[in-house]
Amino acid sequence: MASSVKKYLIVGAALLLIVAACAVAPYTPLFNQLSDYKAPVDSTSVDSSKLVPIEKPVFKFGIMVSGMNVQESYVKRNQKFTDLFEGSFVKPEVLNQLTLLPKNVFNFKKITSSKKYTLIHHTDSLKTAVALVYEPNPVEYVVFHLKDSLIVESHEREITTEQKSVTGVITTSLYETIDAMAGFWAFTSNIPAGGSMPFHSTRAMELTFSMRKAKV
Repeated sequence: MASSVKKYLIVGAALLLIVAACAVAPYTPLFNQLSDYKAPVDSTSVDSSKLVPIEKPVFKFGIMVSGMNVQESYVKRNQKFTDLFEGSFVKPEVLNQLTLLPKNVFNFKKITSSKKYTLIHHTDSLKTAVALVYEPNPVEYVVFHLKDSLIVESHEREITTEQKSVTGVITTSLYETIDAMAGFWAFTSNIPAGGSMPFHSTRAMELTFSMRKAKV
């Protein structure tokens, strides 16, 4: 009988110790809050002023011209083709290849004044030429690659046709009225340049024209 009471007392004391331990656990360093055991956070801030932006590459005539000098000009009277390289360096072997270029590839005698050309060269001390682009008209252009050996490419810009409508009152002549309303448009019509149409009375009219333009 005494041994049974003793066992009950031991079990009861053990239960009291367990309950007491559970009650005290949240306030002891051993069982602290979960946030105390999280990995340390790097609070180092990034200085945005020190970030280097990534520049988007720039292309012209299919050539990446980022970091290069792009010089646009027009052929002057009595200029030769080689005169267009003035101020830049072209390798002698490339210049020699130019002199041997067949006429069916490019005829240098067709170089005419007032035609646009673009010279692309490096920004080094020699201004080493990379390419020259000659534009005989607003649609066609010829690319002369000048880096290691001569490569000549002929291209045509894409042509788009758009219809435009204008409305106005004819007070003098049809041609003069159209020219005043939309003189900057390149119209394809049957109106002769500098001519006039037989409409001299004051009357309203709506006209539709086709406008052709090349994508640059």
